[in-house]
Amino acid sequence: MEEKEYAKLFQTEETYWWNVSLRKKIFKFLGKAGLASRKDLRILDAGCGTGILLKELGGLGNAEGIDFSDTALGFCRKRKLAVKKASIDSLPFKDKSFDLVTAINVIYHRNVEDRKAIGECYRVLKKDGFFLVNESAFSSLYSAHDRAIQGARRHTKKEIENMVSEAGFKIVRSGYWTSLLFPAVAVARLAGKLVKEGREESDLKETSQLVNSLLVKLMDFESWLLDFLPLPFGIGIIVVAQKK
Repeated sequence: MEEKEYAKLFQTEETYWWNVSLRKKIFKFLGKAGLASRKDLRILDAGCGTGILLKELGGLGNAEGIDFSDTALGFCRKRKLAVKKASIDSLPFKDKSFDLVTAINVIYHRNVEDRKAIGECYRVLKKDGFFLVNESAFSSLYSAHDRAIQGARRHTKKEIENMVSEAGFKIVRSGYWTSLLFPAVAVARLAGKLVKEGREESDLKETSQLVNSLLVKLMDFESWLLDFLPLPFGIGIIVVAQKK
């Protein structure tokens, strides 16, 4: 992620609709895995960014984070979080150390070897531990947003599932999300390519309180809908897997 993007993220991630909805989705998936009510987990947020998810994961036990950006780690320390500098594809922890590892929009990073990173997450998990990964979907949506956050690639759900399975995990639950916004985003990204967008900044922008609230409610509805009608597309992919 470009350094200026960390400041934007830190300032908005507690309330911005996408971040709020992602955290809801994560805890919903953790709940279905039987983890959301636990208080005794040892947790690693690999690629913790500016730390809001790491802070909330602390409610499930002892949570710590790693990130390769000094800027990101500085923001985490403002939140008084336990963090250290490291890369997800070379984790500074012993084998079988954690009950849960999360990797949120990290595997696609241009400085990350995706399969090696997933293998490292497998290594540091205890037997029966859980791995939760969220990634950006569909290479056709790649845009200036991805370049601004140093994303090298976007994936399909099948590609993520295959990499996770190849590392030795058993897939517990997976799916696309932000599916209801997919048509609008696809049109916007295509338009951006046609006009040869020159800006190199993320889509993270301040919205009015009303619009932000409406988008959170839309994502709440989508979360309910996807339990009954999984859709084969979305802007994001979320996968929960277990080490066997």
